[in-house]
Amino acid sequence: MDKIDFVADDKDLYAPKAEPELVDVPTLPYLMYDGRGIPEHNPEFQRAFHALYGVAYGLKSLAKRGRLSNNRRDFKVPPPEGLWWTEGDKSFMEAKREDWHWTLMIRMPEWVTPKLVQQVVTELMAKKKDDVFRGVRFEELAEGKSVQLMHVGPYDTEDADLAKMATFTETAGMHYRGKHHEIYFGDPRRTKPKKLHTILRHPVKT
Repeated sequence: MDKIDFVADDKDLYAPKAEPELVDVPTLPYLMYDGRGIPEHNPEFQRAFHALYGVAYGLKSLAKRGRLSNNRRDFKVPPPEGLWWTEGDKSFMEAKREDWHWTLMIRMPEWVTPKLVQQVVTELMAKKKDDVFRGVRFEELAEGKSVQLMHVGPYDTEDADLAKMATFTETAGMHYRGKHHEIYFGDPRRTKPKKLHTILRHPVKT
């Protein structure tokens, strides 16, 4: 049986255009890890990625090795995602970067459960002798109607596309709600900044 591939199967969620568009995002299951502060040169940010990928590949291994029932299909680990926000009325783009809050995420198949996640976390903590995996949790995210587009280029040039999204939302008579959401294609350590692709998404309401 073929692997689950979210990016190939859910093109409306993972292949937006370069201009703002509306999308209905279903409730989806994720591994999550919370933190605060700027992402660059932030040990906590890097350890969060380490923990999330450790648990994601641990769950993948369970399915791949047949340690679960037949309907638990193997899956391709999808690109990382992040929620960004600040406390108070300011958007995360208006606030000091040191005040940013973030939740890093990796989407999971429907068969993943909190019990399975805890099983893998416990195994990793024992094997790696590292408590960082304790910070990984399993949670469903319900965003619903959202505005999104594909940003191409460095992360620090997102402002123009974020402004496009804000104008599109206001013109459509809608308002932002919830947290800013990004999906990252390309490893910034290996990919030239101009070739990075990032989905920018924000839930909206009328």
